[in-house]
Amino acid sequence: MITVEEAWRLIQANVPTMGTEQVGLDDLCGRVLAEPIASPLDLPVFTNSAVDGYAILSADAGAAVHLEVVASLAAGSAPHMELRQGEAVRLFTGSPVPHGSDAVVMQEDVKVTDSAIVLSGPVKQGAHIRFQGEEVKKGDSILDPQTLITPPVLGVLATLGLTYANVYKRPRISIIGTGNELVQPGGELKPAQIFESNTHAIAAAVKEMGGVVAGIYNVKDEPTEMENVLREALSESDAVITCGGVSVGDHDVVRQSATSLRVTEIFWQVAMRPGKPFFFGVSEDGQPVFGLPGNPVSALVTAFILIRPALRRMVGLTHSERWVYAKLGAPIKRQRGKADFVRATGELRPELVLIPTEGQGSHMITGLANAEYLIHLPDFVGDFAEGDRVSATRLTWGFV
Repeated sequence: MITVEEAWRLIQANVPTMGTEQVGLDDLCGRVLAEPIASPLDLPVFTNSAVDGYAILSADAGAAVHLEVVASLAAGSAPHMELRQGEAVRLFTGSPVPHGSDAVVMQEDVKVTDSAIVLSGPVKQGAHIRFQGEEVKKGDSILDPQTLITPPVLGVLATLGLTYANVYKRPRISIIGTGNELVQPGGELKPAQIFESNTHAIAAAVKEMGGVVAGIYNVKDEPTEMENVLREALSESDAVITCGGVSVGDHDVVRQSATSLRVTEIFWQVAMRPGKPFFFGVSEDGQPVFGLPGNPVSALVTAFILIRPALRRMVGLTHSERWVYAKLGAPIKRQRGKADFVRATGELRPELVLIPTEGQGSHMITGLANAEYLIHLPDFVGDFAEGDRVSATRLTWGFV
């Protein structure tokens, strides 16, 4: 049994980064840049007004000065004239600033007559002007590889006039649920049966975490059936996730089937609660194989803590997840020897305070459904008191 930290290290060392592909602008959000982006133009593209107002010569400005309004330029109009002393040009936000002007006065700061404006005082040179290239110069490198494309990043690409970008591919992932007692939602439960939830929840997590679900399988706890399905899943996927069948019982067949298919076991069992019986291996072709526990909470928590970093690497993200420190809102009694991941909600009082949810059992899915954070309690510390500072991460399943 290894620590969570060692599991993270081994997963990162054995998970490949996907290849790259070109993707169109409107499908880029949530993807990760595979190469740097250099600006093909200046930003702003041209010198323009930051406000609705009037282009003037700053040297003309002063209290009660009258300036003749000689033209009006709407946004999108090309500047066709040069401003002279004693003149003003009506502008709107985004309008090009006419040649000769070195300041814009806001319309709220002038009095308008029939064909002139009256200034209320001096105006600083450069006031309310967005100068060409003041944000970005043509040729500047503005986005690095491994940048997650969020809506603002997409806005930058569109502002630059780009219609596509090279990004890392999404991994195709097959999901296999195991268990003789499982019935699909909508079916009829017989004695000692339960509805199958893991493959549905893990498939949703995979989609949120940047993957593509290549297939979903449900098998009985039978070695030959499991081996045949795992072989098929490996043939069509970049990675495989199994749910259940990785503990030490007579019906836990995942490791046996993986070994039969020459999947190299990297580790089995992690010192964490929930989620100890976690399996990680790599196929002959380099595909990661993750074996999740069967309890619903254990499956989702280990997917978040152990598979999520792997998928981040596969889609090209190399920076670490952000963990925060917060105060504990209630005492927690625990045993040393395993890291605990406690489901919690958060309140600002005014700093962040984390309150463990009701139902912390590995089978109690409602406690996880109501949680906003996972608190990480390290394996070498005992009980925690109310008010103690703890490390936590927000339960944000998507990368955006």
